[in-house]
Amino acid sequence: MNIRFIGRGNIEETGKDKKTVAKDEEICEEEVEEKPEKIEECYICHKKFNINADDESYYWKGKYPFCAHCAEFYGFYR
Repeated sequence: MNIRFIGRGNIEETGKDKKTVAKDEEICEEEVEEKPEKIEECYICHKKFNINADDESYYWKGKYPFCAHCAEFYGFYR
């Protein structure tokens, strides 16, 4: 891999072959892998929701699922 400086701190990599680029893209795809959907029923409101979603849902005391709404409302118990 060759590195070439172009202007104020900008760096350009030259000489990267297609195999290296493909391997870099493959690594990026593996890192972005999403969690599988896991449907739970909220312990308080009995609404079905995805516990693995990126929201405030969590397991209270490790075994009672709280949806994002109830987790926010009853957050002071956490």
